[in-house]
Amino acid sequence: KTINMPDFKDKCAVLTDKPWDQTKINPELIIIGLGTNDTSYIYESGEKDEARRQDFIKAYVDFVDYKLNVYPNAHIFMDYGTINDYNTFPSMIEIYDIVSKKHKNVHLVRLYGDAAATNGHPSLHAHYRMSEELYQIIKETFHW
Repeated sequence: KTINMPDFKDKCAVLTDKPWDQTKINPELIIIGLGTNDTSYIYESGEKDEARRQDFIKAYVDFVDYKLNVYPNAHIFMDYGTINDYNTFPSMIEIYDIVSKKHKNVHLVRLYGDAAATNGHPSLHAHYRMSEELYQIIKETFHW
């Protein structure tokens, strides 16, 4: 069975049934890094499957809604792009447009990897650079 993010949104880890006690923390921000590898789901046959794309959009919107219902004061940063895959980004913009109409504290962050590691993944250097870029965006958002 394929395990997707909605399957364990309220669990301690991916492969456990142990529920996460949502009251243990009260985060100021939540970073969600979904979408980059999801091209393989949306384009499984090599061509875009619109029904799968719509399923992806609905699942992502539901996930953001769920997190903001649990943590209404948190800011959500929807991070996209660490693997150089651009097919899913239009869907990410659509997701952001949907959730940002309901929640003021949602941000779409576009980071660029360098595809220097295996299968288009970013190198260690790119990970460092992207973390610095994300830190600056968060710092500006929170006026730190």
